[in-house]
Amino acid sequence: MDELQKLIFNDAVLVQKLNAFREQKDDGQQEEKKRLEKAIRDTEREIENIVAEIAKGFTRPAFLTKVEET
Repeated sequence: MDELQKLIFNDAVLVQKLNAFREQKDDGQQEEKKRLEKAIRDTEREIENIVAEIAKGFTRPAFLTKVEET
């Protein structure tokens, strides 16, 4: 039992395990951050495209008719 306690409660082992866990968590967070940043860029690009199409539409008769209907 003493050997098991020494192994489990060994400060060096605990520090090593905690550091490994933290590094793994940090890696996962970096991947998630990259994924979210890409999603933001994609969404911004889509919004820009929508705004550009709306701006073009202000001169189209079909758009003006639709605006007048609402």
